[in-house]
Amino acid sequence: MSKPNLKPTSNPTLQNPNPNPSSSSSSIVPPRRDQPHVSRAPDLAVPLLPLLSLARPPPTFPSSPPSSTNLLHFPIAAPPPPPAHAHVLALGFAPSVVVSGALLTAYAKCRLLGHARKVFDEMPVRDVLAWTALVHGYSTSGDLVSACKLFDQMPSRNTISWTALIGGLNRNGEPYEALDMFRKMMYQCVRPDQFTFSSTLCACAATASLTQGKQIHGYVLRSKFNPNSIVLSSLVDMYSKCGDLLRARWVFELTHYSKRDTVLWNTIISALGHHGHGKEAIKLFDEMVKCGRKPDANTFVVLLTSCSHSGLVEEGVRFFESMAKIHGVVRQEDHYVCLVDLLGRNGRFKEAMEWLAKEPCRSSARARNALLGACRVHGNVELGKQVAEQLIELEPNSSAKYVLLSNMYAEDGNWEHVEKLRGLMEESQVRKERASSWI
Repeated sequence: MSKPNLKPTSNPTLQNPNPNPSSSSSSIVPPRRDQPHVSRAPDLAVPLLPLLSLARPPPTFPSSPPSSTNLLHFPIAAPPPPPAHAHVLALGFAPSVVVSGALLTAYAKCRLLGHARKVFDEMPVRDVLAWTALVHGYSTSGDLVSACKLFDQMPSRNTISWTALIGGLNRNGEPYEALDMFRKMMYQCVRPDQFTFSSTLCACAATASLTQGKQIHGYVLRSKFNPNSIVLSSLVDMYSKCGDLLRARWVFELTHYSKRDTVLWNTIISALGHHGHGKEAIKLFDEMVKCGRKPDANTFVVLLTSCSHSGLVEEGVRFFESMAKIHGVVRQEDHYVCLVDLLGRNGRFKEAMEWLAKEPCRSSARARNALLGACRVHGNVELGKQVAEQLIELEPNSSAKYVLLSNMYAEDGNWEHVEKLRGLMEESQVRKERASSWI
């Protein structure tokens, strides 16, 4: 990555011939993390190196890696150390627990786990934050074996450590293991926090563990824990996915208006739509808007999905058209996929195909998968074959369309075409994918 072309007057600190080392360095990085030019942080530290070598290490370097982390601009394939890291090593600051911990966290969040592990192994003293950062890095990247092994080696663990592993297990499709880890955490009398509850409730939802979800909810109430909107949304989602819509609505209704953020509104609208109560979902959306809560892109995803599941085609199309005009929400691929699904589920294939011919649907495999599923529901084999052929061009190695089309042929009694499809899968070395879901 080339260095930005900084003008001499871009930073008043650099114009001062004799700045104070500590105040200058700390003023460069932290206040700019939320600015578009935050990527300059490591490079802005360079002019201060001569001064830093004569002064006590200021907080410049611990601040630089996190700003790099937010940008995720580190190259993925075996990169050289980033500028801030190189300067740290050159000045001999690496042994510092604070500096090394900041570097480790930056590498872990950027999924440069080889670099993160190297920093970790070279640390003379490792605090719980360093251990946790690496556990989180492994679990985020999907390396659960390394994450669990490192977690077992930790000399001490806190709430954040347990939550990092529980969340990692849940995100990587191991909800039962996540629940088991939560039980162990409780046995060791470690107090959960908001993120622990949220991750564990998501695991309950994924496994339809209503009993355990109720127990966690009971613990929240008995301990007089003040749940934030994330935990409340997780409770609504858990009850909904466990089939208890009444309790999901109860949690929402008992939540004060001040805590009903957009995420919570989206969750209850999604819950109603999932259970086929599309009209009630629309009523809640109208109430949400009247309360002054601005809908976001996810709001319209769950709203369109609710309309699709309840056969409310005209209402769904109306919401799709009102997104940008009334609510100022930019349409994304997810919304077009929902629209195609809405039209396809209700047999309006001509309109669905018209949308597929437009951008961004023209190159969207997800939109075609949605229509292919609708073709199967309605037994439209001819259109299904046409859509499947388009999908094969877009995603030649994905098995989803082969399986859907094969099922359509089987349901139509066309076993000859089923055998041909299986032969084509073997010839193309396409394997059936493992079942998965996202929460």
